[in-house]
Formats: sequence, C-alpha cells, structure tokens
Amino acid sequence: MPPPTTDLTKPFLGDRSLQKMNPSAKYRCACCTIILFAFVLARLPVEAQNPEAVARHSMTTWGEGLINDPETIPHAEYPRPDLVRQSSGQWQNLNGYWNFLVRVVKNEKRSTKDPETAPALRWQGKIRVPFAIESNLSGVGRLLGRYQQLWYRRVFKLDYHDPSSGHLNKRHFINFEAVDFRATVWLNNVFIGEHFGGFAPFRLEVTGLMQSSENELIVRSSDGTGRAQLRGKQSRKPGGIYYTRVSGIWGTVWLETVPAHHFQSVKVIPGSGLSNPLDLDPRRGTFKIQATLEPSLASSEDLRHALRAEFEVRAGAESGGHSGGNLLDLLKATTSVGKTSCHFTHGKNLTTRRLNGLYGEGAGEHKAPHQLTVQAYGKSYTNYRQHSPLPAVTCEATLTLEAPGRWWSPKDPFLYDVVAHLVRDPATGEVLDEVVTYAALRSVGTVRSARHGQLQLTLNGEAFFQLGALDQGWWPDGLLTPPSDEAQLFDIQYLKAAGFNVIRKHAKVESRRWYYHCDRLGMLVWQDQVPCVPDAEAVPRLQPEWVHLDWPGDDPPEATTGWYAFEHAQFIGEFEAMVDTLEAHPSIVTWVPFNEAWGQHRTSEVTTWLQTRDPTRLTNCCSGGNFVPVGDMVDAHSYPEPSFPMEPGNLERWGAFVMVVGEFGGHGLAVPGHTWRKESGSGEAESWGYGGGLLANFTNLRERYRNSLGVLGELADRGVAAGIYTQTTDVEREVNGLITYDRRVQKIHSRELNEWHRDWFARHGGKIGNES
Repeated sequence: MPPPTTDLTKPFLGDRSLQKMNPSAKYRCACCTIILFAFVLARLPVEAQNPEAVARHSMTTWGEGLINDPETIPHAEYPRPDLVRQSSGQWQNLNGYWNFLVRVVKNEKRSTKDPETAPALRWQGKIRVPFAIESNLSGVGRLLGRYQQLWYRRVFKLDYHDPSSGHLNKRHFINFEAVDFRATVWLNNVFIGEHFGGFAPFRLEVTGLMQSSENELIVRSSDGTGRAQLRGKQSRKPGGIYYTRVSGIWGTVWLETVPAHHFQSVKVIPGSGLSNPLDLDPRRGTFKIQATLEPSLASSEDLRHALRAEFEVRAGAESGGHSGGNLLDLLKATTSVGKTSCHFTHGKNLTTRRLNGLYGEGAGEHKAPHQLTVQAYGKSYTNYRQHSPLPAVTCEATLTLEAPGRWWSPKDPFLYDVVAHLVRDPATGEVLDEVVTYAALRSVGTVRSARHGQLQLTLNGEAFFQLGALDQGWWPDGLLTPPSDEAQLFDIQYLKAAGFNVIRKHAKVESRRWYYHCDRLGMLVWQDQVPCVPDAEAVPRLQPEWVHLDWPGDDPPEATTGWYAFEHAQFIGEFEAMVDTLEAHPSIVTWVPFNEAWGQHRTSEVTTWLQTRDPTRLTNCCSGGNFVPVGDMVDAHSYPEPSFPMEPGNLERWGAFVMVVGEFGGHGLAVPGHTWRKESGSGEAESWGYGGGLLANFTNLRERYRNSLGVLGELADRGVAAGIYTQTTDVEREVNGLITYDRRVQKIHSRELNEWHRDWFARHGGKIGNES
C-alpha cells in the first residue's frame, strides 16, 4: 500500500490553462473564479486574507534604508563569489519588484506544465524580491496558507547581450539562490523546470528561449511547512523556539550567460591522495582540484577532441584575502605559486550525425527542429534540443605548491586565488571558458590530550578549543533573508571582534556570500542540516523520543521506520545539495546531520554516507542527542549553564569521541523598544529566555555570561573540546541574544567579550580562538 499523502505533495495542486479557451469562455470562467475566490476568501483565517496580518515588527537600519529607497536593488552583489566567470560570461541581477498573486488551490488535480497567461492570472500587486511574502521588506507582509500558491512575474530585457548574435556559442541560465519549497518556472510561456527544497540554489537553462526584446519570467511556488518537509525553525504556529514561516523566493534571482562548453564548478580542496584526509600534513601545500564540465550539443564537434582544464594557483604578498574574482586585478596583485591540468575525455564516446541542418540518427529520419539522439558513455540520450547539455563530466588534478604553504586560520585567514581555463586540446589552445575561485590550506582532526586523556579538536595539526555562538540567521524585517549583504556581514564581524572562533549555523543554510565572508574573515563554521522540527503540527512517526545522552545502550529511539522512502530520499537529496554547494568553503569544519532528535532517523546510515561523501571534515551526528556511536563527536545541550555527563562509566562510553557542549547559555534580557512585538494588551506570548525568567538589566546579563564561561572552563579542564553559546541575536520572542533582534543594541559589547575570552583562553584553552 502506498504511503498516505503528506504535505510534500498536498499543496502542489495545479491550475488548468485558460489559453485554449475562446474569449467568452474565458470571461465566464474568470467571473466564476472571482465569485468562488470571494467565497473561499471569506472562509479563510484573517491572517490569510489581510496583507497587513503580519504585524510591522522592529526594523534594522539596513531594512529602513531599503524601505526609504524603493529604487535600490536588494542584494545587488554577485551571488556566487566562489566561482566568478571572466570575459567568457556575463550576468544580470533580477531582484527588485515583481508582480505577485496568491491563489487558493485545494482539491484540484495536479497541474499541467502550461502556465496561464499573465492577464488571466490577474496580478494582485508588487512584491520585492528576494524577500519572502511574509516579511515586511517584501512590501506585502502576509502569510501564505497551506493550500495557496504564490505566483510571481518579472518582465526583463537582457541588458548585456543580444541573444540573436552568436547564440550557438552561448548559453543562458536562470539562477535561484533559494525558493521555499516547490518552484515551477516558465520563461516566455515555456515550462523550463521545477525544483523541490527550500534551502539549496538551483539553475535552469533557458538557451533558445531568450528574446532580444522583453522576456517574461513566471514562477509558481507552494509551501506546506509541515510533516517531513525540511523547514528549519519555520512553523505554521510560531512561538517559543519556532518562528514565522517563509514562503516562495527568499534568495537572489539572477541570469547568467556562459560559453556553450563551460565549467559548472571548480572545487579546490586541501590535501590529496591521503588514506585519511583528516591527517593532512600541515607542512605540505597540496590541493586536490575537481573541475566539472557541462558540455553542450551546440558545439559537439569540439567534443571529438579532448578538452583540457588548466589551473594556476596564485598568492598575494601580504594577507591573501582573495581578489574578489577580477582577473586583471588578481594578476597584478599576485604571483603564480603552482600550475597543473587535467583532461576531459567526454568526446571519445560521442557519436552524432548531422542531417539536413539538424542532428539525427540516420538518413531520412524525420525529427523536430533542434532535436537529436546522442551516444555518450555508452548510453543513448534522445530528444535533446540543440543547446541541451550532455551529462556533466569531471576531471581531477593534484597541485603541490612550489613554495611552503601558508595555512588558513582565524588569526591568518589566507586565501589563494585559483584561475581555471577550459581550452581545446590539442587543436588551437583557444580558451573556451575562464573562471576564478579561491582556496585555503586548512586541516581539521582530533588528537588525544596527554593532560586529561580525552580527544581534542585540531586545526592544522594543533589542538584548538572551539568557542562559538549559535547563529540562526533570522531578521525582524527580512525573516530568513538579511536586508543586505552588509547586514549579514555585521553579525559575523561582531562575533569575530568578540573573540569567538566558530559559528554554529543552526537549522538554516545561508547564501553563498555568507560563507565567503566567513572564509575571508577567518570564522570556523559548524553547519547544520536543515531539519523537520517537532512543532505543534509535527507527525509522531517522524519524531523519536528525545533522550539526550541518557540512553544506556547504543541504539536510542529514532524514527527508523517512521520515514517513508520518498521522504528519506528528499532528506538525503537536500543534504547532498547542501554539501555539494558548500564543500569548497574552508570555513566549514563540521557537519551536523541531526539536532535534539528532530526528525532523527537512520542515524548510522546517514552519518556513514556523509563521512564517505566528505571525508575532509568532522561529523557531529547528533547535536544534543540522541547519541549514536558514529561520527566524531558526542554533543550535550545544557541550559542555562553548560554541563556534560562525565562520570567514569560515561567517560568510557565517550572515549572514541570528542566531547562538546553544542548549546548552553540562552540568558534572556528584553531591551525595551527593541523586541519583536509589543507586549501590552495583545495577548501575545511574552519575551522569554532560558534560566528561570528574564534578567533585569545589562549588569545581570554580564554576570550570568561570565559565570557560564567559568563553568565551561571547568569542563574544558576535564576534556570538553568546544562550547557553543546560545545565541548571536534575539529571534522573535526569544530574547537570549548577545545583540537585539534589530541589531541596534549590543547587550554585551564585543570589546568586553573579547577581553573575557582572552583571559579565558589563557587559563583554559591555551590559545584564544583568533590566534592559531
């Protein structure tokens, strides 16, 4: 018997196209639709009817700036700093004001892939992308219902290239940095693809569909925010540790033009050919470079010859720090420290025939324009358009620096620039694509301490206590989307100035620029997998009992049999997408698959898969429990003061794992005028924090923090190797941040924290986190 329908599919009910109706039928249908919509709307909760239902909460200074300047394009910066294309490619930011429409779609048949025309959709207003419809910065500020779809429309011109000129040598892609949860996309009335998952970037090819005049981009999104959907802290019933849901586009949308054959990715990972990549010798300067080529059928003749990827690593004389991707500036400011190359051999297995101006399998065969069959890797791929990509192919190379390497650390976050060229070989040596990325020499691992006999974390071969903050990345005006790049940089800089050396990115995946900032500033990252949380609408079969670290055996409760196969496949698919997107960022040192048993299932299987997928990082399989003896760490959560079960029997049980306190603190202080909602007469839940009530003033908070830091020091002396304080900022009703939710008040100034942390490291940690 198939599994029952879940929220992964229920909201995704479609619309029938009106395109083939005659005008009178369209008019009658539209009238009926209006009447039906009014009837349904009257039965909806007020929050779903009223665009003002989401209250106007506190604002950051960056958010106020956006509202006061409606002409500004939000997040105008290049969104993929880890792969910057040079003269071979161009890009265009599509953020800004789009048309939007919210439609109720309950109990309808699954949608076809034919969109309705823009006039039939009857757009309701403007929404400011990339902010979710529930956020104030979107300009809408309303909640999306479970059985509603959110439609977007953007009309744009290509401002840098005429698609009718040289189109056989260029390809176009629409990139979405984040859409929650299901996105279906059309360009110029042609379906181009859809995507499931709310936190991973994706791109869709639109080559051959671009027009030199106006182009119409339509996106339909739906978001159940429930069941097995990986949603982080979003909830349909926010309160406590759960927050306002986020629907639709919440990351930058952008257009990119690339060569027909181009690099899909270039990843540079420290180390190569090691039996255990965590044992990277810090005296060696070696990189493994993995380049993925996305070839095109438009220039299949090129594929009859091997294509070569050439790599050059360059370093600046001073701090490195990455040039930002401009090749001319890079060449002026850096010198070459190593070169290597590898070959793509895709073309050896490629066979095609060109027939009457088209590609085809044999003489006399009738095919639709721009359609072909191709043989590659011994398989047959049919019904490919002329610009369709062949399956991506990867080549790998190892590069050892010509001089001793300079190692990346919080004190010295040195980044090497890497230039990659895709060239024809052995023909002309013509450059087909040219990109710039960056890399760092950095190793992580474990070592057993001679002082107390417990395993410790290492950075570049030396023991390194990791003191950090839990960071959830929420904003009062943008929700999951920071109001600007400067805003998200502010949080990292505050923690860096405060003397923390690690951020635990909790239940969220940030934009690629956020990790770029951590790379260049020297901030370590523990990255959580986005969970499905046990909120008010949680499904019991998905959520095991949370037993912390108290289960006496090695098999604590988990939802092993509760997850259906398709739900687990979606979980792993989104996990793989996150790792694939982020694995080249040197700042990320630890993956965290599960937190506090939220949706915890198949723990050993998931952790083993992750360690095989990325053997260069540590794995904290079960932060806060339920502990399963896999991975590298055993992680306790303790509020408000840190603690760890270190009785003799437990120490034997934890012997093969690094002991860490993944969450502690949470001391609450509400700052008048800087809280999420006004607390008087609204019936709203009051602000809260851990530790038996809110603190009275800043002095009390300082005392409580210093006391918690002292307790953590006692644990460090006995073998605990990391501590994560909750948290960077207040979030909605949680007022346990070091900074207020609007980022206007530092409850404890970064300078004061830095002084305390320096003293703490001198007594307990050996080295302050910013010195390595």
